Amino acid sequence: MDILTLQNYLKEAEEKQYAEKHEFKEALKYYHADQLPDDVRAKVEQRGQPPQFENIFAMLSDKILGFKLDEEIDVGVLGRQKEDNDLAIIIQNIIKAIYDHKDFKIAQNELDLNLSFGIAVAKVWVKDRINKNNDNDKERVIKIKSIDPRYFYIDPKSKLSDASDSEYFHHKMMIRKELAERYFGSAIKKVVPKRDGYAREYVSIVESWVKNYKTDNWDRYVWSDNVLIKSEKSVFRHGKHPFVIQKLKIDHKNQAYGFFRNLKPIIDSINFQENRAMNMISSKSIIIEADAVDDMEEFVEQISLDNGVSVVRSGALREGKVQINQVSSNLVALNQKTAEKKQSAQRLIGFNEEMLGLANNRMSATAMEHRSNAGMISLALYIEASHTMLQNIASKCISYICHYFDKEQVFKIVDKNDFTHYFTINEAVEEDGKMVVRNKIKIGGYDIVLYIKPASLGDRDERFKYWSELVKTFTSTDPVFAKRLLPLMFEDAQSSVYRDVKELLEQDIAREEQMQQQLQNSPEAKRMELENQLLETKIEKNNAEAAVHYTRADYNLRKDDLQGERADLE
Repeated sequence: MDILTLQNYLKEAEEKQYAEKHEFKEALKYYHADQLPDDVRAKVEQRGQPPQFENIFAMLSDKILGFKLDEEIDVGVLGRQKEDNDLAIIIQNIIKAIYDHKDFKIAQNELDLNLSFGIAVAKVWVKDRINKNNDNDKERVIKIKSIDPRYFYIDPKSKLSDASDSEYFHHKMMIRKELAERYFGSAIKKVVPKRDGYAREYVSIVESWVKNYKTDNWDRYVWSDNVLIKSEKSVFRHGKHPFVIQKLKIDHKNQAYGFFRNLKPIIDSINFQENRAMNMISSKSIIIEADAVDDMEEFVEQISLDNGVSVVRSGALREGKVQINQVSSNLVALNQKTAEKKQSAQRLIGFNEEMLGLANNRMSATAMEHRSNAGMISLALYIEASHTMLQNIASKCISYICHYFDKEQVFKIVDKNDFTHYFTINEAVEEDGKMVVRNKIKIGGYDIVLYIKPASLGDRDERFKYWSELVKTFTSTDPVFAKRLLPLMFEDAQSSVYRDVKELLEQDIAREEQMQQQLQNSPEAKRMELENQLLETKIEKNNAEAAVHYTRADYNLRKDDLQGERADLE
Protein backbone atom coordinates (compact mmCIF):
# COMPACT_ATOMS: atom_id res chain seq x y z
CA MET A 1 0.00 0.00 0.00
CA ASP A 2 1.40 3.43 -0.95
CA ILE A 3 1.92 6.31 1.46
CA LEU A 4 -0.81 8.44 -0.13
CA THR A 5 -3.50 5.83 0.60
CA LEU A 6 -2.35 5.59 4.20
CA GLN A 7 -2.51 9.37 4.57
CA ASN A 8 -6.05 9.46 3.17
CA TYR A 9 -7.16 6.71 5.56
CA LEU A 10 -5.78 8.63 8.53
CA LYS A 11 -7.33 11.90 7.37
CA GLU A 12 -10.73 10.22 6.98
CA ALA A 13 -10.55 8.77 10.50
CA GLU A 14 -9.39 12.07 12.06
CA GLU A 15 -12.18 14.10 10.47
CA LYS A 16 -15.03 11.68 11.21
CA GLN A 17 -13.91 10.89 14.76
CA TYR A 18 -13.09 14.45 15.80
CA ALA A 19 -16.22 14.81 17.96
CA GLU A 20 -15.58 11.45 19.63
CA LYS A 21 -11.97 12.34 20.46
CA HIS A 22 -12.98 15.79 21.70
CA GLU A 23 -15.57 14.32 24.07
CA PHE A 24 -13.05 11.80 25.40
CA LYS A 25 -10.54 14.57 26.06
CA GLU A 26 -13.21 16.62 27.85
CA ALA A 27 -14.09 13.64 30.04
CA LEU A 28 -10.41 13.20 30.90
CA LYS A 29 -10.12 16.89 31.84
CA TYR A 30 -13.20 16.78 34.04
CA TYR A 31 -11.95 13.62 35.74
CA HIS A 32 -8.68 15.37 36.62
CA ALA A 33 -10.52 18.42 38.07
CA ASP A 34 -10.08 20.77 35.08
CA GLN A 35 -13.78 21.64 34.90
CA LEU A 36 -14.15 25.44 34.75
CA PRO A 37 -13.95 27.22 31.38
CA ASP A 38 -11.32 29.94 31.02
CA ASP A 39 -13.88 32.78 30.94
CA VAL A 40 -15.59 31.56 34.13
CA ARG A 41 -12.26 31.14 35.91
CA ALA A 42 -11.19 34.65 34.88
CA LYS A 43 -14.48 36.14 36.05
CA VAL A 44 -14.22 34.43 39.43
CA GLU A 45 -10.63 35.54 39.93
CA GLN A 46 -11.61 39.11 38.99
CA ARG A 47 -14.08 39.12 41.89
CA GLY A 48 -11.30 37.97 44.20
CA GLN A 49 -13.15 34.73 44.82
CA PRO A 50 -11.48 31.29 44.86
CA PRO A 51 -12.88 29.09 42.06
CA GLN A 52 -15.41 26.53 43.28
CA PHE A 53 -16.23 23.14 41.73
CA GLU A 54 -17.19 19.71 42.96
CA ASN A 55 -15.57 16.81 41.13
CA ILE A 56 -18.65 14.60 41.22
CA PHE A 57 -17.56 13.00 37.93
CA ALA A 58 -14.34 11.65 39.47
CA MET A 59 -16.25 10.43 42.52
CA LEU A 60 -18.75 8.48 40.42
CA SER A 61 -16.06 7.15 38.04
CA ASP A 62 -13.92 5.93 40.92
CA LYS A 63 -16.99 4.28 42.41
CA ILE A 64 -17.46 2.39 39.15
CA LEU A 65 -13.84 1.21 39.28
CA GLY A 66 -14.43 0.22 42.89
CA PHE A 67 -17.19 -2.12 41.79
CA LYS A 68 -14.79 -3.70 39.32
CA LEU A 69 -12.17 -4.20 42.02
CA ASP A 70 -14.79 -5.74 44.31
CA GLU A 71 -15.31 -8.79 42.12
CA GLU A 72 -13.33 -11.95 41.57
CA ILE A 73 -12.98 -13.16 37.99
CA ASP A 74 -11.64 -16.57 36.98
CA VAL A 75 -11.09 -17.29 33.30
CA GLY A 76 -12.22 -20.73 32.17
CA VAL A 77 -11.08 -22.28 28.88
CA LEU A 78 -13.21 -25.09 27.46
CA GLY A 79 -12.21 -27.30 24.55
CA ARG A 80 -14.77 -27.55 21.78
CA GLN A 81 -13.55 -31.04 20.92
CA LYS A 82 -13.16 -33.85 23.43
CA GLU A 83 -9.47 -34.23 22.64
CA ASP A 84 -8.88 -30.53 23.44
CA ASN A 85 -10.16 -30.70 27.03
CA ASP A 86 -6.84 -31.65 28.67
CA LEU A 87 -4.97 -29.02 26.68
CA ALA A 88 -7.59 -26.42 27.57
CA ILE A 89 -6.63 -26.78 31.25
CA ILE A 90 -3.00 -25.97 30.41
CA ILE A 91 -3.99 -22.93 28.33
CA GLN A 92 -6.27 -21.80 31.14
CA ASN A 93 -3.32 -21.91 33.56
CA ILE A 94 -1.16 -19.88 31.15
CA ILE A 95 -3.85 -17.19 30.85
CA LYS A 96 -4.22 -17.14 34.61
CA ALA A 97 -0.47 -16.57 34.92
CA ILE A 98 -0.74 -13.68 32.44
CA TYR A 99 -3.72 -12.13 34.23
CA ASP A 100 -2.04 -12.46 37.63
CA HIS A 101 0.98 -10.41 36.50
CA LYS A 102 1.22 -6.91 37.95
CA ASP A 103 1.63 -5.32 34.49
CA PHE A 104 -1.75 -6.65 33.43
CA LYS A 105 -3.37 -5.36 36.64
CA ILE A 106 -2.09 -1.87 35.82
CA ALA A 107 -3.29 -2.12 32.22
CA GLN A 108 -6.70 -3.43 33.32
CA ASN A 109 -7.28 -0.44 35.62
CA GLU A 110 -6.48 1.94 32.76
CA LEU A 111 -8.76 0.03 30.40
CA ASP A 112 -11.66 0.11 32.87
CA LEU A 113 -11.28 3.88 33.34
CA ASN A 114 -11.06 4.54 29.58
CA LEU A 115 -14.11 2.35 29.00
CA SER A 116 -16.15 4.50 31.40
CA PHE A 117 -15.17 7.48 29.20
CA GLY A 118 -16.45 5.68 26.10
CA ILE A 119 -13.80 3.43 24.56
CA ALA A 120 -10.88 1.24 25.66
CA VAL A 121 -8.06 -0.12 23.48
CA ALA A 122 -5.63 -2.87 24.49
CA LYS A 123 -2.58 -4.06 22.57
CA VAL A 124 -1.67 -7.74 22.96
CA TRP A 125 1.82 -8.60 21.76
CA VAL A 126 4.06 -11.68 21.91
CA LYS A 127 7.82 -11.29 22.24
CA ASP A 128 10.93 -13.25 23.17
CA ARG A 129 12.45 -12.73 26.59
CA ILE A 130 16.17 -13.56 26.60
CA ASN A 131 17.89 -15.04 29.61
CA LYS A 132 20.65 -12.68 30.75
CA ASN A 133 22.93 -15.62 31.51
CA ASN A 134 22.27 -17.43 28.24
CA ASP A 135 21.47 -15.61 24.99
CA ASN A 136 20.20 -18.83 23.38
CA ASP A 137 17.71 -19.44 26.19
CA LYS A 138 14.56 -17.64 25.09
CA GLU A 139 11.01 -17.90 26.32
CA ARG A 140 7.85 -16.45 24.85
CA VAL A 141 5.93 -13.86 26.86
CA ILE A 142 2.66 -12.09 26.12
CA LYS A 143 2.51 -8.39 26.89
CA ILE A 144 -0.79 -6.55 27.35
CA LYS A 145 -0.87 -2.77 27.60
CA SER A 146 -3.47 -0.03 27.38
CA ILE A 147 -3.44 2.31 24.37
CA ASP A 148 -4.49 5.94 24.82
CA PRO A 149 -7.72 6.23 22.77
CA ARG A 150 -6.96 9.90 22.03
CA TYR A 151 -4.26 8.77 19.59
CA PHE A 152 -5.88 5.62 18.25
CA TYR A 153 -8.14 5.86 15.19
CA ILE A 154 -10.60 3.22 14.02
CA ASP A 155 -12.13 2.82 10.60
CA PRO A 156 -15.12 5.22 10.78
CA LYS A 157 -17.25 2.77 8.82
CA SER A 158 -17.01 0.28 11.70
CA LYS A 159 -20.29 -0.01 13.62
CA LEU A 160 -19.69 -2.89 16.02
CA SER A 161 -18.78 -2.29 19.64
CA ASP A 162 -15.58 -4.35 19.34
CA ALA A 163 -14.61 -2.82 15.93
CA SER A 164 -14.28 -6.31 14.45
CA ASP A 165 -15.74 -5.01 11.18
CA SER A 166 -12.95 -2.44 10.68
CA GLU A 167 -10.71 -2.37 7.65
CA TYR A 168 -7.85 -0.41 9.23
CA PHE A 169 -6.48 1.05 12.46
CA HIS A 170 -4.03 3.91 13.08
CA HIS A 171 -1.93 4.46 16.20
CA LYS A 172 -0.09 7.79 16.42
CA MET A 173 3.02 7.77 18.61
CA MET A 174 5.89 10.02 19.70
CA ILE A 175 9.08 7.97 20.20
CA ARG A 176 12.53 9.01 21.35
CA LYS A 177 14.83 9.25 18.35
CA GLU A 178 17.36 6.81 19.82
CA LEU A 179 14.65 4.26 20.51
CA ALA A 180 13.18 4.66 17.02
CA GLU A 181 16.60 4.01 15.47
CA ARG A 182 16.86 0.87 17.58
CA TYR A 183 13.48 -0.37 16.34
CA PHE A 184 13.58 0.67 12.69
CA GLY A 185 17.27 1.09 11.85
CA SER A 186 18.55 3.52 9.28
CA ALA A 187 15.12 4.06 7.70
CA ILE A 188 14.18 6.36 10.58
CA LYS A 189 16.91 8.83 9.55
CA LYS A 190 14.67 10.03 6.72
CA VAL A 191 12.21 11.42 9.29
CA VAL A 192 12.87 14.92 10.64
CA PRO A 193 12.87 14.72 14.46
CA LYS A 194 11.18 17.21 16.77
CA ARG A 195 12.92 18.71 19.80
CA ASP A 196 11.26 19.60 23.07
CA GLY A 197 12.27 22.37 25.47
CA TYR A 198 14.81 20.11 27.17
CA ALA A 199 16.85 19.27 24.04
CA ARG A 200 15.39 15.80 23.70
CA GLU A 201 14.57 14.65 20.17
CA TYR A 202 11.40 12.75 19.30
CA VAL A 203 10.08 11.15 16.13
CA SER A 204 6.39 11.30 15.25
CA ILE A 205 5.29 8.06 13.59
CA VAL A 206 2.04 6.31 12.69
CA GLU A 207 1.54 2.57 12.97
CA SER A 208 -1.19 1.46 10.55
CA TRP A 209 -2.78 -1.98 10.36
CA VAL A 210 -4.71 -2.62 7.15
CA LYS A 211 -6.73 -5.71 6.28
CA ASN A 212 -5.52 -7.50 3.15
CA TYR A 213 -8.56 -9.06 1.52
CA LYS A 214 -6.43 -11.15 -0.84
CA THR A 215 -4.95 -13.13 2.04
CA ASP A 216 -7.60 -12.28 4.67
CA ASN A 217 -4.72 -11.25 6.95
CA TRP A 218 -3.59 -7.94 8.46
CA ASP A 219 -0.56 -6.04 7.13
CA ARG A 220 1.43 -3.52 9.15
CA TYR A 221 2.83 -0.18 7.95
CA VAL A 222 5.00 2.25 9.93
CA TRP A 223 5.24 5.71 8.39
CA SER A 224 5.72 9.39 9.11
CA ASP A 225 4.74 12.32 6.92
CA ASN A 226 5.79 11.22 3.41
CA VAL A 227 8.21 8.50 4.52
CA LEU A 228 7.30 4.81 4.61
CA ILE A 229 9.58 3.45 7.31
CA LYS A 230 8.56 -0.21 7.39
CA SER A 231 5.96 -2.53 5.89
CA GLU A 232 5.17 -6.12 6.89
CA LYS A 233 2.69 -8.60 5.48
CA SER A 234 0.92 -10.96 7.91
CA VAL A 235 3.04 -10.00 10.90
CA PHE A 236 1.75 -12.82 13.10
CA ARG A 237 1.38 -16.47 12.26
CA HIS A 238 -2.35 -16.34 12.86
CA GLY A 239 -2.63 -13.34 10.51
CA LYS A 240 -4.51 -11.09 12.96
CA HIS A 241 -3.90 -7.61 14.35
CA PRO A 242 -2.83 -7.17 18.00
CA PHE A 243 -5.63 -4.85 19.19
CA VAL A 244 -8.64 -5.54 21.40
CA ILE A 245 -11.22 -2.73 21.27
CA GLN A 246 -14.37 -2.18 23.27
CA LYS A 247 -16.86 0.70 23.05
CA LEU A 248 -19.30 1.40 25.85
CA LYS A 249 -22.07 3.11 23.86
CA ILE A 250 -22.52 4.15 20.22
CA ASP A 251 -24.81 7.02 19.25
CA HIS A 252 -26.80 7.67 16.05
CA LYS A 253 -23.73 9.33 14.48
CA ASN A 254 -21.61 6.21 15.07
CA GLN A 255 -19.61 7.97 17.79
CA ALA A 256 -18.49 6.11 20.91
CA TYR A 257 -19.32 7.75 24.24
CA GLY A 258 -19.49 6.97 27.94
CA PHE A 259 -21.09 8.25 31.13
CA PHE A 260 -19.64 11.74 30.66
CA ARG A 261 -22.05 12.82 27.93
CA ASN A 262 -25.13 12.74 30.14
CA LEU A 263 -23.30 13.95 33.24
CA LYS A 264 -21.62 17.03 31.72
CA PRO A 265 -24.70 19.33 31.75
CA ILE A 266 -25.39 18.43 35.37
CA ILE A 267 -21.75 18.94 36.39
CA ASP A 268 -21.63 22.35 34.67
CA SER A 269 -24.84 23.35 36.41
CA ILE A 270 -23.49 22.30 39.81
CA ASN A 271 -20.23 24.21 39.25
CA PHE A 272 -22.11 27.35 38.20
CA GLN A 273 -24.37 27.15 41.23
CA GLU A 274 -21.43 26.57 43.59
CA ASN A 275 -19.59 29.66 42.30
CA ARG A 276 -22.81 31.67 42.30
CA ALA A 277 -23.59 30.63 45.88
CA MET A 278 -20.07 31.52 47.05
CA ASN A 279 -20.47 34.96 45.51
CA MET A 280 -23.87 35.39 47.20
CA ILE A 281 -22.56 34.59 50.68
CA SER A 282 -20.85 37.99 50.93
CA SER A 283 -22.88 39.94 48.37
CA LYS A 284 -25.75 42.37 48.85
CA SER A 285 -27.92 44.51 46.65
CA ILE A 286 -27.74 48.26 47.53
CA ILE A 287 -30.12 50.95 46.25
CA ILE A 288 -29.09 54.57 47.01
CA GLU A 289 -30.23 57.99 45.87
CA ALA A 290 -27.53 60.28 44.51
CA ASP A 291 -28.02 63.07 47.08
CA ALA A 292 -27.76 60.72 50.10
CA VAL A 293 -23.92 60.87 50.10
CA ASP A 294 -21.29 63.45 49.32
CA ASP A 295 -18.83 61.12 47.53
CA MET A 296 -20.47 58.20 45.73
CA GLU A 297 -17.20 56.40 44.87
CA GLU A 298 -15.95 56.56 48.44
CA PHE A 299 -19.30 55.25 49.70
CA VAL A 300 -19.26 52.27 47.33
CA GLU A 301 -15.68 51.39 48.26
CA GLN A 302 -16.33 51.56 52.01
CA ILE A 303 -19.62 49.64 52.04
CA SER A 304 -18.10 46.79 50.04
CA LEU A 305 -15.64 46.11 52.87
CA ASP A 306 -16.48 43.52 55.53
CA ASN A 307 -16.12 46.02 58.38
CA GLY A 308 -16.57 49.18 56.35
CA VAL A 309 -18.08 52.41 57.78
CA SER A 310 -20.07 54.43 55.24
CA VAL A 311 -21.35 57.96 56.03
CA VAL A 312 -24.56 59.33 54.48
CA ARG A 313 -26.34 62.69 54.76
CA SER A 314 -28.46 63.40 57.81
CA GLY A 315 -31.98 62.04 57.42
CA ALA A 316 -31.12 59.88 54.40
CA LEU A 317 -31.89 56.63 56.21
CA ARG A 318 -35.20 57.97 57.63
CA GLU A 319 -36.27 59.05 54.17
CA GLY A 320 -35.41 55.63 52.72
CA LYS A 321 -32.77 56.96 50.37
CA VAL A 322 -30.46 54.03 51.19
CA GLN A 323 -31.76 50.44 50.93
CA ILE A 324 -29.65 47.26 51.47
CA ASN A 325 -31.15 43.93 50.35
CA GLN A 326 -29.64 40.57 51.40
CA VAL A 327 -29.76 37.61 49.01
CA SER A 328 -30.06 34.76 51.53
CA SER A 329 -33.33 33.51 50.07
CA ASN A 330 -31.72 33.05 46.66
CA LEU A 331 -28.81 31.24 48.32
CA VAL A 332 -31.15 28.65 49.85
CA ALA A 333 -32.80 28.05 46.50
CA LEU A 334 -29.42 27.56 44.82
CA ASN A 335 -28.28 25.03 47.44
CA GLN A 336 -31.52 23.08 46.99
CA LYS A 337 -31.06 23.07 43.23
CA THR A 338 -27.47 21.83 43.63
CA ALA A 339 -28.64 18.92 45.81
CA GLU A 340 -31.22 17.95 43.19
CA LYS A 341 -28.57 17.97 40.45
CA LYS A 342 -26.29 15.71 42.49
CA GLN A 343 -29.10 13.19 42.92
CA SER A 344 -29.82 13.32 39.18
CA ALA A 345 -26.16 12.59 38.43
CA GLN A 346 -26.19 9.58 40.74
CA ARG A 347 -29.34 8.19 39.11
CA LEU A 348 -27.96 8.69 35.61
CA ILE A 349 -24.87 6.62 36.31
CA GLY A 350 -26.82 4.03 38.29
CA PHE A 351 -26.04 4.66 41.97
CA ASN A 352 -28.12 5.15 45.07
CA GLU A 353 -27.25 6.34 48.58
CA GLU A 354 -26.50 2.82 49.85
CA MET A 355 -24.02 2.11 47.04
CA LEU A 356 -22.25 5.43 47.61
CA GLY A 357 -22.07 4.90 51.37
CA LEU A 358 -24.07 8.09 52.04
CA ALA A 359 -27.24 6.56 53.51
CA ASN A 360 -27.84 7.40 57.18
CA ASN A 361 -31.14 5.59 57.65
CA ARG A 362 -31.07 2.31 59.52
CA MET A 363 -32.05 -0.68 57.40
CA SER A 364 -31.78 -4.43 57.71
CA ALA A 365 -28.98 -6.22 55.88
CA THR A 366 -31.46 -7.78 53.47
CA ALA A 367 -33.08 -4.44 52.63
CA MET A 368 -29.64 -2.86 52.16
CA GLU A 369 -28.64 -5.62 49.75
CA HIS A 370 -31.84 -5.21 47.72
CA ARG A 371 -31.34 -1.44 47.51
CA SER A 372 -27.75 -1.89 46.38
CA ASN A 373 -28.71 -4.43 43.74
CA ALA A 374 -31.44 -2.11 42.47
CA GLY A 375 -28.85 0.57 41.82
CA MET A 376 -26.50 -1.90 40.20
CA ILE A 377 -28.91 -2.61 37.37
CA SER A 378 -28.03 0.66 35.63
CA LEU A 379 -24.35 -0.31 35.60
CA ALA A 380 -25.01 -3.64 33.88
CA LEU A 381 -24.06 -2.28 30.45
CA TYR A 382 -20.65 -1.16 31.65
CA ILE A 383 -19.98 -4.38 33.58
CA GLU A 384 -20.97 -6.47 30.56
CA ALA A 385 -18.74 -4.43 28.22
CA SER A 386 -15.80 -4.78 30.60
CA HIS A 387 -16.24 -8.55 30.84
CA THR A 388 -16.58 -8.84 27.07
CA MET A 389 -13.26 -7.06 26.62
CA LEU A 390 -11.64 -9.40 29.14
CA GLN A 391 -12.91 -12.39 27.15
CA ASN A 392 -11.62 -10.92 23.87
CA ILE A 393 -8.18 -10.33 25.40
CA ALA A 394 -8.10 -13.95 26.56
CA SER A 395 -9.12 -15.09 23.08
CA LYS A 396 -6.27 -13.06 21.57
CA CYS A 397 -3.85 -14.61 24.07
CA ILE A 398 -4.99 -18.12 23.10
CA SER A 399 -4.18 -17.37 19.45
CA TYR A 400 -0.64 -16.41 20.42
CA ILE A 401 -0.25 -19.41 22.73
CA CYS A 402 -1.34 -21.88 20.05
CA HIS A 403 0.99 -20.43 17.41
CA TYR A 404 4.07 -19.34 19.36
CA PHE A 405 4.45 -21.35 22.57
CA ASP A 406 6.42 -24.22 21.05
CA LYS A 407 9.39 -24.43 23.46
CA GLU A 408 9.80 -25.76 26.97
CA GLN A 409 8.78 -23.05 29.41
CA VAL A 410 7.93 -22.78 33.11
CA PHE A 411 5.01 -20.67 34.35
CA LYS A 412 4.37 -19.44 37.85
CA ILE A 413 0.91 -18.80 39.30
CA VAL A 414 0.43 -16.97 42.60
CA ASP A 415 -3.08 -17.34 43.96
CA LYS A 416 -4.94 -14.95 46.24
CA ASN A 417 -3.33 -16.55 49.32
CA ASP A 418 0.17 -15.97 47.89
CA PHE A 419 0.72 -19.69 47.30
CA THR A 420 2.99 -20.31 44.34
CA HIS A 421 2.29 -22.99 41.74
CA TYR A 422 4.63 -23.91 38.88
CA PHE A 423 3.86 -25.87 35.74
CA THR A 424 5.81 -26.61 32.56
CA ILE A 425 4.72 -26.80 28.93
CA ASN A 426 6.49 -28.64 26.08
CA GLU A 427 8.48 -30.54 28.70
CA ALA A 428 10.88 -33.15 27.23
CA VAL A 429 11.04 -36.27 29.42
CA GLU A 430 12.26 -39.82 28.93
CA GLU A 431 9.72 -42.63 29.11
CA ASP A 432 10.62 -46.26 28.40
CA GLY A 433 13.89 -45.19 26.82
CA LYS A 434 12.21 -42.69 24.47
CA MET A 435 12.02 -38.90 24.62
CA VAL A 436 8.46 -37.60 24.69
CA VAL A 437 7.06 -34.09 25.02
CA ARG A 438 4.47 -33.44 27.71
CA ASN A 439 1.94 -30.60 27.71
CA LYS A 440 2.64 -29.72 24.10
CA ILE A 441 0.55 -26.79 22.87
CA LYS A 442 -1.32 -27.35 19.64
CA ILE A 443 -3.94 -25.45 17.73
CA GLY A 444 -7.52 -26.30 18.67
CA GLY A 445 -10.92 -24.76 19.23
CA TYR A 446 -11.62 -23.23 22.62
CA ASP A 447 -14.41 -21.30 24.28
CA ILE A 448 -13.81 -18.78 27.08
CA VAL A 449 -16.04 -18.53 30.13
CA LEU A 450 -15.77 -15.97 32.93
CA TYR A 451 -16.62 -17.14 36.43
CA ILE A 452 -17.52 -14.01 38.38
CA LYS A 453 -18.41 -13.64 42.04
CA PRO A 454 -18.37 -10.67 44.41
CA ALA A 455 -15.27 -10.40 46.58
CA SER A 456 -17.31 -9.42 49.60
CA LEU A 457 -16.13 -9.94 53.16
CA GLY A 458 -19.49 -9.09 54.71
CA ASP A 459 -20.50 -12.71 55.25
CA ARG A 460 -17.24 -13.78 56.91
CA ASP A 461 -18.93 -14.38 60.28
CA GLU A 462 -21.68 -16.44 58.64
CA ARG A 463 -19.09 -18.59 56.91
CA PHE A 464 -17.28 -19.19 60.19
CA LYS A 465 -20.53 -20.24 61.87
CA TYR A 466 -21.34 -22.65 59.05
CA TRP A 467 -17.87 -24.22 59.08
CA SER A 468 -17.79 -24.39 62.89
CA GLU A 469 -20.94 -26.48 62.94
CA LEU A 470 -19.59 -28.71 60.18
CA VAL A 471 -16.29 -29.29 62.02
CA LYS A 472 -18.15 -30.05 65.27
CA THR A 473 -20.21 -32.72 63.48
CA PHE A 474 -17.15 -34.55 62.16
CA THR A 475 -15.14 -34.12 65.38
CA SER A 476 -17.35 -36.61 67.21
CA THR A 477 -17.29 -39.17 64.38
CA ASP A 478 -13.94 -38.71 62.62
CA PRO A 479 -11.50 -36.30 64.37
CA VAL A 480 -8.78 -36.80 61.76
CA PHE A 481 -11.07 -35.74 58.94
CA ALA A 482 -12.28 -32.76 60.99
CA LYS A 483 -8.68 -31.60 61.40
CA ARG A 484 -8.18 -31.69 57.64
CA LEU A 485 -11.21 -29.43 57.17
CA LEU A 486 -9.64 -26.56 59.13
CA PRO A 487 -7.55 -25.12 56.24
CA LEU A 488 -10.62 -25.13 53.98
CA MET A 489 -12.60 -23.30 56.65
CA PHE A 490 -10.05 -20.48 57.00
CA GLU A 491 -9.57 -20.24 53.24
CA ASP A 492 -13.30 -19.99 52.47
CA ALA A 493 -13.75 -17.38 55.21
CA GLN A 494 -10.82 -15.43 53.69
CA SER A 495 -9.02 -15.32 57.01
CA SER A 496 -5.50 -13.90 57.20
CA VAL A 497 -4.37 -16.79 59.46
CA TYR A 498 -5.15 -19.39 56.80
CA ARG A 499 -1.52 -19.88 55.79
CA ASP A 500 -0.36 -20.24 59.41
CA VAL A 501 -3.08 -22.81 60.16
CA LYS A 502 -2.28 -24.79 57.02
CA GLU A 503 1.43 -24.79 57.80
CA LEU A 504 0.88 -25.93 61.41
CA LEU A 505 -1.54 -28.63 60.29
CA GLU A 506 0.90 -29.94 57.68
CA GLN A 507 3.66 -30.05 60.29
CA ASP A 508 1.39 -31.90 62.72
CA ILE A 509 0.35 -34.46 60.09
CA ALA A 510 3.95 -34.98 59.03
CA ARG A 511 4.97 -35.51 62.67
CA GLU A 512 2.19 -38.05 63.24
CA GLU A 513 3.14 -39.96 60.10
CA GLN A 514 6.78 -39.99 61.17
CA MET A 515 5.88 -41.28 64.63
CA GLN A 516 3.69 -44.00 63.14
CA GLN A 517 6.52 -45.03 60.84
CA GLN A 518 8.94 -45.22 63.74
CA LEU A 519 6.51 -47.27 65.80
CA GLN A 520 5.97 -49.67 62.96
CA ASN A 521 9.70 -50.25 62.58
CA SER A 522 10.45 -50.65 66.33
CA PRO A 523 11.19 -54.14 67.86
CA GLU A 524 8.30 -53.73 70.25
CA ALA A 525 5.91 -53.13 67.36
CA LYS A 526 7.23 -56.20 65.55
CA ARG A 527 6.88 -58.33 68.72
CA MET A 528 3.31 -57.13 69.18
CA GLU A 529 2.60 -57.87 65.54
CA LEU A 530 3.89 -61.46 65.97
CA GLU A 531 1.84 -61.90 69.14
CA ASN A 532 -1.26 -60.64 67.31
CA GLN A 533 -0.62 -63.08 64.50
CA LEU A 534 -0.16 -65.94 67.02
CA LEU A 535 -3.34 -64.94 68.82
CA GLU A 536 -5.25 -64.81 65.56
CA THR A 537 -3.93 -68.30 64.70
CA LYS A 538 -5.09 -69.68 68.08
CA ILE A 539 -8.49 -68.09 67.64
CA GLU A 540 -8.85 -69.60 64.19
CA LYS A 541 -7.81 -73.03 65.58
CA ASN A 542 -10.27 -72.81 68.46
CA ASN A 543 -13.03 -71.74 66.08
CA ALA A 544 -12.26 -74.72 63.85
CA GLU A 545 -12.27 -77.19 66.78
CA ALA A 546 -15.53 -75.69 68.05
CA ALA A 547 -17.07 -76.14 64.64
CA VAL A 548 -16.01 -79.82 64.57
CA HIS A 549 -17.46 -80.46 68.04
CA TYR A 550 -20.66 -78.70 67.09
CA THR A 551 -20.99 -80.84 63.96
CA ARG A 552 -20.41 -84.08 65.94
CA ALA A 553 -22.95 -83.11 68.61
CA ASP A 554 -25.50 -82.25 66.01
CA TYR A 555 -24.90 -85.60 64.28
CA ASN A 556 -25.36 -87.57 67.51
CA LEU A 557 -28.49 -85.64 68.36
CA ARG A 558 -30.03 -86.35 64.99
CA LYS A 559 -29.01 -90.05 65.32
CA ASP A 560 -30.77 -90.39 68.71
CA ASP A 561 -33.91 -88.75 67.34
CA LEU A 562 -33.95 -91.14 64.41
CA GLN A 563 -33.64 -94.21 66.65
CA GLY A 564 -36.48 -92.97 68.89
CA GLU A 565 -38.78 -92.47 65.94
CA ARG A 566 -38.01 -96.01 64.68
CA ALA A 567 -38.79 -97.54 68.12
CA ASP A 568 -42.15 -95.77 68.17
CA LEU A 569 -43.04 -97.16 64.80
CA GLU A 570 -42.19 -100.72 65.87
